[in-house]
Amino acid sequence: MTQDRSVFDALQALAPQRSDQDLTAARAMFDDLMEQEDKVRALPVPRTPRAVHRLRPRTLVASAALVAAGVIVGIALPFNSPQAPLPASFMGARPAAADELKQCGTHPDDSRRNLPESEWAAHPESESLRVGLNSMQVLDHPLLATWRPECTAQPVAVFFDGSNGAGLTVYRDVADPFSTASGLSTVAVRGTDGQVLTPPSGFHFLTWQESGVRWLVEAGGVSTSGLLDLVDALDLDPSGGFSPPEGFSSAQLPVLTDARTPGYVWSVQYGPGGVEEEQPDGGTKEVVLAGYAFVEARTPAMDPVEADLARRPGVQLVRFDGRNASYFPQEQGGAGLRWIEGSTTYRLVVAGADLDQLLQIARGLTPVGDDGTGVSR
Repeated sequence: MTQDRSVFDALQALAPQRSDQDLTAARAMFDDLMEQEDKVRALPVPRTPRAVHRLRPRTLVASAALVAAGVIVGIALPFNSPQAPLPASFMGARPAAADELKQCGTHPDDSRRNLPESEWAAHPESESLRVGLNSMQVLDHPLLATWRPECTAQPVAVFFDGSNGAGLTVYRDVADPFSTASGLSTVAVRGTDGQVLTPPSGFHFLTWQESGVRWLVEAGGVSTSGLLDLVDALDLDPSGGFSPPEGFSSAQLPVLTDARTPGYVWSVQYGPGGVEEEQPDGGTKEVVLAGYAFVEARTPAMDPVEADLARRPGVQLVRFDGRNASYFPQEQGGAGLRWIEGSTTYRLVVAGADLDQLLQIARGLTPVGDDGTGVSR
């Protein structure tokens, strides 16, 4: 394994001066990892599409050993290694009580569980979510999942300035939203120290504590200094009734009756197809789409669509049949639309569709069967 040793030695040269004990531990770990990899490499590999890139390059293994032993502290490995010194990341808004609930995990999505189709009939309360597009072919079998609303914090206020694409989403009594303190900026906010994280997308996540209660604000469309000025001016009344900052409006929050009642998510992906679009002369014509669509329905709704201004780039608020909807011109997979009806949040993504087509397709969602097609109820 002469070549492997040279990889280790080259990475070691990048490290600052370390004790012989650290280097010995790193090399021992590296040797052990190499022996395990040799055993795995000798195993037969099934010839399936999923058996691609099953082994990591040995350079990464050498990096892992050096990082784990504390020899190199500045290399961030490009895979999910528990030893990698990763900067802070936003873990989502979770209630403070979620830390005591084993089913919640460390991220709101950790409570999600996909249900096998054999169990769907045992969840009749999810049937109203099963909507789709009869005009398109199903790409993959639909998914039905449960999730626990008690593991996701609901905002106490959402402020938005639609004309300038700015938004503030305020949470009270939340768990620490960051994975680590590394890379966070300490700022003065509301007479105390707070921490703020600003990812490359330009959005901000600000947290601080008042009277033993942790607050969290997600913000978009404002600078860090502008955010601090806005938060300093807020009247954070624990009993509610928050007034919006100057230039902002307050969004109506969805009503959550019981966070302990399980929630559901229905989703289905579609392939090439078309929809009928009304013409000025009263007729219709079929509009052939670019080949992909995604439909999701989730209940209960936790935050209004205006909250998307505080967490997604390029979001626009549009009117959709008398309500606000958030429009994503460049959503993953195509243009996207999110809206709320009753206690259900809907999300639609269609490749190649403009806003008018997206709205027309959204109006055409119909109840579908368990396979994502037809009307079975």
